[in-house]
Amino acid sequence: MYRRVGEALQRYKSGKLPKALKVIPTLKNWEEILECTNYEEWSHNATLQATRIFVSNLDPERSTM
Repeated sequence: MYRRVGEALQRYKSGKLPKALKVIPTLKNWEEILECTNYEEWSHNATLQATRIFVSNLDPERSTM
């Protein structure tokens, strides 16, 4: 499922993001799942929106790392 999310984000320009992307920051092993999406291939707009989602879900404990 997350590989397909990555494929969709390669072509993303605007609009609704896949719901599965919004869930990733809440998962315990989010780093591994993010790797499955092949994030290096995402469009610039997808990377920007994903960054906003991840920052909004950031734990105060993780932000001091």
